[in-house]
Amino acid sequence: MPAAYKVQHPTKLLIFLLALVLFGFFAIIASQFVVQRLSQETTRWTADRHAQIHLARHLEMLLRETQADFFLLPTFTNRHEQESTRRSALAHIAKSMKTLDLLEHGGSITPPEGIALLLDQPAGNLFTFVPKNSPQSLAILTNAHKRLLKIQQDLSRIDLLLVIHKGGGSQDQQKMVPHKSSSLQAILHDNKAIFSELLDQAEAFLASSQQLLKEVQQQNKERIKRYKIMGLVVAAGTFMLVAFLGSRLIMQIITTNKILRITRDNMAANYKKQKALNTILAISHEPLALKEALTKSLDIILHSLSSATLNEGAIFLCDHSRQKIILQAHQGLSDQLHCLKADSPFGSCLCSIAAVSGEIIECGSDDPRHIRFYDGMPAHNHFCLPITVEDKTLGVLLIHLPKGVSLPQSDKTFLGAVGHSMAALIRQQMAEEKLAKCESDRLSLFESSNEAILLLRNNEIIQCNPA
Repeated sequence: MPAAYKVQHPTKLLIFLLALVLFGFFAIIASQFVVQRLSQETTRWTADRHAQIHLARHLEMLLRETQADFFLLPTFTNRHEQESTRRSALAHIAKSMKTLDLLEHGGSITPPEGIALLLDQPAGNLFTFVPKNSPQSLAILTNAHKRLLKIQQDLSRIDLLLVIHKGGGSQDQQKMVPHKSSSLQAILHDNKAIFSELLDQAEAFLASSQQLLKEVQQQNKERIKRYKIMGLVVAAGTFMLVAFLGSRLIMQIITTNKILRITRDNMAANYKKQKALNTILAISHEPLALKEALTKSLDIILHSLSSATLNEGAIFLCDHSRQKIILQAHQGLSDQLHCLKADSPFGSCLCSIAAVSGEIIECGSDDPRHIRFYDGMPAHNHFCLPITVEDKTLGVLLIHLPKGVSLPQSDKTFLGAVGHSMAALIRQQMAEEKLAKCESDRLSLFESSNEAILLLRNNEIIQCNPA
């Protein structure tokens, strides 16, 4: 295949294209997987934050109930009511301590309905809560734990003061609390401040948890949006690259097929031309007259060209002694052409000019050297090929082409080879005709001689003349 026809085989490009498609496919799947995992993590994290807010509200409620029991305790005169209120306060403190522990360390809880719906699970199932606290939140929880222990101790002290105030208790206990009224007021005053601080901290913790939920929800939305955009960008980029490489591959395949078709056509044309050359060489060995051999050769030549022709041509032989070219064979030419009626002197037409110069002439019918034409002659192009051997022109091959059409290089190369074959054919035919003429002259002299002539072979007479 000529260098101009060489192209890269599309297999490598096809493999790369398939690899790119697989990469894009897996990139999209990976992006969707990341988005799905992020969504799941966001849902889980949101559930944890909602649970944290729920526990913070529950803690605030317990603290308020503990506060109510704590300050209600001294108002009862009935011992049974005092004991019931104290136990209620202690129960609330225990629940508050457990809630603080969950907020600080996490654990299994029964989620409220909202969290159950968020997690798409039955409301009765246990939910493993994972806390997320800032250093400030942890400090609030630690302080609340200490304060609740203080309140728990003060509850026992208030209970003891109330027992002593009613005349109960041992003498040692009465000695430990000499000023019962002042001690009770001091405890109530201190715990009032403690409860106020705890409730403020509980509200601050709740507000902090709600703000954290909003911030992280917004961040997760942006992250999910970013990953989705990245997935779309990867998909779009992969699609565009696949489309580009796909178009390149298609063009590569089209170009390869076109080149293969051109190569196949060239091979077919070359085979046809080689077959034509072999046929012309074979004609030289057939027992044909020169005109008949040239006529058959001209027909083969006109039908072997790959370019469009008018199927018109002629072969002239040169008569150097008379300085003329003589038409020997023609096909498709109009009867009005001068060359069909008479011999053409050297230099009187394009073919005779080519015979004199020994050079190929390619021109149109409007060339100034084209002086032999007739009225109504259609416009056309000429290709005049001198048939030469050893710098001697034996004849000229003429081919008419449509106007503006030139022979391609492949046809010119073919006609150059045809010229050498035609030269060999003409020389052989002319030599055979010359030999036949010599033989005819010899026989004529042999027959017309007045003297007896005997031809002997191995002392035997093989031929004799009439004399």
